[in-house]
Amino acid sequence: MSGLNQHFGTDASPSSQDTQEITAFLEKNASKRWSANSAPLRITDSQWFKSKHREVGAAIWQHAAIKSPGNCGVCHSDAGKGDFDGDRVHIPK
Repeated sequence: MSGLNQHFGTDASPSSQDTQEITAFLEKNASKRWSANSAPLRITDSQWFKSKHREVGAAIWQHAAIKSPGNCGVCHSDAGKGDFDGDRVHIPK
Protein backbone atom coordinates (compact mmCIF):
# COMPACT_ATOMS: atom_id res chain seq x y z
CA MET A 1 0.00 0.00 0.00
CA SER A 2 2.96 2.34 0.41
CA GLY A 3 4.09 4.23 -2.63
CA LEU A 4 0.67 4.44 -4.27
CA ASN A 5 1.22 8.16 -4.75
CA GLN A 6 3.74 7.14 -7.42
CA HIS A 7 2.07 4.03 -8.84
CA PHE A 8 3.50 3.69 -12.35
CA GLY A 9 3.47 7.48 -12.71
CA THR A 10 -0.03 8.00 -11.31
CA ASP A 11 -1.27 8.94 -7.86
CA ALA A 12 -3.44 5.96 -6.89
CA SER A 13 -3.70 6.89 -3.21
CA PRO A 14 -7.04 5.89 -1.64
CA SER A 15 -8.68 7.82 1.19
CA SER A 16 -7.48 7.21 4.74
CA GLN A 17 -10.55 5.10 5.57
CA ASP A 18 -10.21 3.07 2.38
CA THR A 19 -6.50 2.56 3.12
CA GLN A 20 -7.33 1.11 6.54
CA GLU A 21 -10.00 -1.21 5.13
CA ILE A 22 -7.86 -2.37 2.22
CA THR A 23 -4.81 -2.91 4.43
CA ALA A 24 -6.85 -4.98 6.90
CA PHE A 25 -8.23 -7.10 4.05
CA LEU A 26 -4.78 -7.61 2.51
CA GLU A 27 -3.23 -8.57 5.83
CA LYS A 28 -6.02 -11.06 6.52
CA ASN A 29 -5.95 -12.62 3.04
CA ALA A 30 -2.31 -12.23 2.04
CA SER A 31 -0.56 -15.03 0.23
CA LYS A 32 2.02 -16.84 2.29
CA ARG A 33 4.01 -17.33 -0.91
CA TRP A 34 5.79 -13.96 -0.89
CA SER A 35 6.81 -11.25 1.52
CA ALA A 36 6.05 -7.65 0.59
CA ASN A 37 9.65 -7.21 -0.53
CA SER A 38 9.79 -10.33 -2.70
CA ALA A 39 6.37 -10.28 -4.39
CA PRO A 40 6.50 -9.65 -8.14
CA LEU A 41 4.93 -6.39 -9.29
CA ARG A 42 3.07 -8.23 -12.05
CA ILE A 43 1.47 -11.68 -11.97
CA THR A 44 3.13 -12.33 -15.34
CA ASP A 45 6.51 -12.20 -13.56
CA SER A 46 5.55 -14.92 -11.06
CA GLN A 47 6.79 -18.50 -11.30
CA TRP A 48 3.16 -19.66 -11.09
CA PHE A 49 2.20 -17.69 -14.23
CA LYS A 50 5.31 -18.83 -16.07
CA SER A 51 4.62 -22.48 -15.25
CA LYS A 52 0.98 -22.20 -16.40
CA HIS A 53 2.10 -20.62 -19.70
CA ARG A 54 5.29 -22.66 -20.26
CA GLU A 55 4.04 -23.96 -23.62
CA VAL A 56 3.33 -20.48 -24.98
CA GLY A 57 6.24 -19.52 -27.20
CA ALA A 58 7.75 -16.03 -27.29
CA ALA A 59 6.31 -15.44 -30.78
CA ILE A 60 2.75 -15.85 -29.42
CA TRP A 61 3.24 -12.96 -26.96
CA GLN A 62 4.30 -10.77 -29.90
CA HIS A 63 1.18 -11.61 -31.96
CA ALA A 64 -0.59 -8.41 -33.09
CA ALA A 65 -3.77 -9.33 -31.22
CA ILE A 66 -2.00 -10.35 -28.00
CA LYS A 67 0.98 -7.96 -27.68
CA SER A 68 1.92 -9.01 -24.11
CA PRO A 69 1.36 -11.68 -21.44
CA GLY A 70 -0.79 -9.18 -19.54
CA ASN A 71 -3.48 -9.07 -22.23
CA CYS A 72 -5.34 -12.05 -20.74
CA GLY A 73 -8.74 -11.47 -22.36
CA VAL A 74 -7.48 -12.23 -25.85
CA CYS A 75 -6.89 -15.92 -25.13
CA HIS A 76 -9.09 -16.26 -22.03
CA SER A 77 -12.43 -14.89 -23.28
CA ASP A 78 -14.02 -15.11 -19.81
CA ALA A 79 -11.10 -13.42 -18.03
CA GLY A 80 -13.34 -10.46 -17.19
CA LYS A 81 -15.46 -12.86 -15.13
CA GLY A 82 -12.39 -14.31 -13.40
CA ASP A 83 -12.57 -17.53 -15.43
CA PHE A 84 -9.19 -18.67 -16.74
CA ASP A 85 -10.05 -22.33 -17.33
CA GLY A 86 -7.40 -23.83 -19.56
CA ASP A 87 -10.00 -25.87 -21.44
CA ARG A 88 -11.48 -22.69 -22.90
CA VAL A 89 -8.31 -21.02 -24.15
CA HIS A 90 -8.26 -19.74 -27.72
CA ILE A 91 -4.91 -18.50 -29.03
CA PRO A 92 -5.28 -16.31 -32.14
CA LYS A 93 -3.53 -17.50 -35.29
